[in-house]
Amino acid sequence: MLLVCLVVTFVIWRGAADAVEQRAAERFQREVDQAEFVIGRRMLVFERMLFGVRGLLEADPHTTREAWHKYVSAVKLPEYYPAVRGVGFIRAVVPAEK
Repeated sequence: MLLVCLVVTFVIWRGAADAVEQRAAERFQREVDQAEFVIGRRMLVFERMLFGVRGLLEADPHTTREAWHKYVSAVKLPEYYPAVRGVGFIRAVVPAEK
């Protein structure tokens, strides 16, 4: 009789442990999916910002510092891109321009 009780207890315990593990795995997967979604959206924001910068620099390869600042101000980073802390560029300077 004791053996039957132990087997039943083990079966019930194993079932409960499996259920707990399954719920934990499902919760983990939901959190991974949510993090992936949030990161994907944030990367899309950065990508859009970079496409705008690319457009500016392709339209005027000799963009001046003033034009750059005007563009960045017009983009309204804090309002439309709150995750972007800043956007900058460095123009290559050849020795003759120094």
